[in-house]
Amino acid sequence: MKKILIAIAAIALFAGCEGSVKDGKIPAKYISVAQKYNGTYSGQFEGQSMDLNLNVDSLGYVLVTFKNALGANSLLSDCQAQVGKLKSFSASEKENRVKSATFKFTAKGCDIDGREAYFTFPKSGGIEVAIVEREHTVTTQTCHHDQYGGYCIPDTQVYVDSWLEGFFN
Repeated sequence: MKKILIAIAAIALFAGCEGSVKDGKIPAKYISVAQKYNGTYSGQFEGQSMDLNLNVDSLGYVLVTFKNALGANSLLSDCQAQVGKLKSFSASEKENRVKSATFKFTAKGCDIDGREAYFTFPKSGGIEVAIVEREHTVTTQTCHHDQYGGYCIPDTQVYVDSWLEGFFN
């Protein structure tokens, strides 16, 4: 019985923390919290100065754009890299803030493995942005044998080798 109460308490603690995203939209109950982050943030991504513009509209759609010092609308200077549709996010109703968000990431002409952009919103302010630059996959098998034969279960893990990172305030 004690384990059940602990499990219920854990579920209650995390209920409302993860926002369910459908069609790239933030659920209605989180829109006003997310809109507090609307604005233009200045900072650097991989050592390049630029502005990040974040806009959450009244329907819950999120638009993220970047503009570098030369006026180019790309996150990376050597290719067409864009942050797209919102995929997931985490918010704290208790603290009335967004903790993180994950967006689709496209990189035409870039030699980058990542397909998602991870945004973190620290309590101290600002926005941290990270994209996987390099990753590799390792697949192993765990095999079991008994008197009737055997079977193997594949186990695939993805390891991140390097990140592209930036901070905006």
